[in-house]
Amino acid sequence: MSNDILQTETGIEDLKCQPVFIGIAGGTASGKTTLVNVLLERLSDLGVSSLCFDSYYRELAHLSFEARDKFNFDAPEAFDTELFRHHLIKLKSGEQIPAPIYDYANHLRKPETIPVVPATVVLCDGILLFHDESARQMMDLRIFVHADTELRFKRRIERDVRERGRTKDSVEQWWHDRVQPSHLRYCEPTRDFADLLVEDRDTWSLAEEKIRALVRNRKNRE
Repeated sequence: MSNDILQTETGIEDLKCQPVFIGIAGGTASGKTTLVNVLLERLSDLGVSSLCFDSYYRELAHLSFEARDKFNFDAPEAFDTELFRHHLIKLKSGEQIPAPIYDYANHLRKPETIPVVPATVVLCDGILLFHDESARQMMDLRIFVHADTELRFKRRIERDVRERGRTKDSVEQWWHDRVQPSHLRYCEPTRDFADLLVEDRDTWSLAEEKIRALVRNRKNRE
């Protein structure tokens, strides 16, 4: 997911109730970013911001690029889940957080951060977002985005060659050695935790409706 994704944020002082957290998980190149962008636009009247779990890779600056390039970024231990949970708690309590920005081409965190405010709706997405139980339980709605393996494979090659300076051969090897085995082991099983499965555009509106209903119920209770 891109770190410069559009955000339509409401000011902290305008927040009328505790943020509604929406979790969006799914395999690499399944369409999570597309769904986040759609919801950011459609829910802009409510006040919405986004937080990408895939930006919370552990800091690996102490390793050489060659060593970082061999790291399995599709396994749970690749993520700084402690920092992510800490940021979720801060957002829930009404505090702005400095979300990390990740350089995917070099496998490093950038020195700068991006401010994320506790808007009425906070969209959280990531391949292993539902793998960590504590983070998963903080989501008010859990959405799993599904796409066929071949389609994800094709999209991953196109993206990594275009955006991350990879060769087609290196992407294919990475896919077969690390990405797809880790997907089957760690990501796909978390589909069982989802409240809603999104497979095509027809389900985008259903996701929007469910989120709006959650916001209405939250406001009525508070």
